[in-house]
Amino acid sequence: MHLLGNMLFFYVVGLLLEDAWGRPLFAAFYGVGGLVAGIAHFALDTQSQTLMVGASGAVAACMGAFCLRFAMRKVRVGYLFWFLKIWRGTFGVPGWLWAGLWFGNQVLDFLWGNNTGVAVMAHIGGFVFGFGAASALRVTRLEERFVAPAIAAREGGWVADPRMLEAQTALDGGDREKARATFQRILADHPDNTEALLFLGRMELEDGRVPSGSARVEKALQLLVGHEVPEPLWHAVDQLGELFPVDRLRPGVAWRVAQGMDQEGAPSNSVGVAESLYAAAGKGTGAMAVRALIRAAELRLARRDAPEKAAEYLTRAKPMATGDAAALAERIGQLELEAVRMEARMKDRGIALDTESATPRTQAVAALAPESSGGSTLPPRIIPCRILGLSDKALMVEAQGGQRRSLAVTEVMAVAVGMLPIAGPEGAAPRQTVLTDLVVSWGDLSRGPTVLRIPAAGLGLPERYPGLAPREAYARFLAALLEHSSANALPDAPTLAEGRYPRFATEGELTAHYYGQESAAA
Repeated sequence: MHLLGNMLFFYVVGLLLEDAWGRPLFAAFYGVGGLVAGIAHFALDTQSQTLMVGASGAVAACMGAFCLRFAMRKVRVGYLFWFLKIWRGTFGVPGWLWAGLWFGNQVLDFLWGNNTGVAVMAHIGGFVFGFGAASALRVTRLEERFVAPAIAAREGGWVADPRMLEAQTALDGGDREKARATFQRILADHPDNTEALLFLGRMELEDGRVPSGSARVEKALQLLVGHEVPEPLWHAVDQLGELFPVDRLRPGVAWRVAQGMDQEGAPSNSVGVAESLYAAAGKGTGAMAVRALIRAAELRLARRDAPEKAAEYLTRAKPMATGDAAALAERIGQLELEAVRMEARMKDRGIALDTESATPRTQAVAALAPESSGGSTLPPRIIPCRILGLSDKALMVEAQGGQRRSLAVTEVMAVAVGMLPIAGPEGAAPRQTVLTDLVVSWGDLSRGPTVLRIPAAGLGLPERYPGLAPREAYARFLAALLEHSSANALPDAPTLAEGRYPRFATEGELTAHYYGQESAAA
């Protein structure tokens, strides 16, 4: 247990310290920390003949350094209480408090003599050494002047300057001027620090200083697209959110960022971002602009939503398909034909092309309907079910008749949610329950949509999320299901994410709202 405890604590603190200081410095710190801890234990009783084994003194040195270097980093701590029922969960604790409480406990054990079989003095000596070493690095500014730049040069610049924590803490506390000044000091020393560029650029965009904010963001993105891995770029774009100044990027930069977002494994929202970036890159000239507009059209058509937008991209690209880009004219023609066919199919189904004002059903069909012509106008087939098992890749469902089926989460095409009233005690106001529909087929000309309908009791939330309030447990279930299935959210993803579930007077009203008609017999 002592060994497992050492490894757990080392895992919590060691990785961050090694990332911040680099392997050589961290290895030296770890070795010296263990030596100092051993000397502290030896000093307690120089005549002792008892052997001391283990690395807890060195791990304690890491905890001492962590207590200062990552003072505000949250450590997630679990709890488990049992009294008639089980309460369990986790909560975040600042690093300085978490490590400080552990150190205080070691001091009390030493003072009260509760140290049988444990080298408590080694823990105390190692912790004090680690805290002192981190303090020395901070006072002398060795880390920010020499260590961080060396690591950044070796690993491509994605290493946090130790002053970033100070700036982020000020920003979280509402002190924007202090945060701004700290970010500017970091950039004065390291002009290519992408984190500082992004933070400061975002602040300037929020303050309405669009030109300077856009310039900083563009520079950061140019640096990030040069990385071997795309994850930092994805994270940066996600953090910018609606502030992302797509239209202010130069076409060449927009093209490179779009390619970085248009990769396998990118976040689910990256397709729309990549399309916007390709459209911005299409404002340039030459073959690059034509390729960008072609790719924007391809992404739009793949979403099966608003094909007239794809046609607009292609109309812009066609006049530029000359000279070196002449070979791309054939692809433009192919996509124009595909856009015309898709628009005709959608009109044949009676689907509104203005997806922002369309009903949830038409939005879903427009996005997910199969390529074959024609669409279902038949009543949906509703199958009442309950969930027996759930994982990231599959769920096991059981119908009312007892039939069971394992369903891959990717088979779920849409998730629809609605609240219904249920009768309470006489004289009391009706309570609300939630119904969750999993659409596994939108049907065709011969059959209507197939929907697995799951009542609240059939979700098994108390077993999957013990200790959580029902509403919070359902929100987690819904978020996990949508994330792993990539299903369409009905009425829409933002509404479900905010917990604003639509209310209906009857189950039939819910069915008609989402699927156009009352249900057929299952």
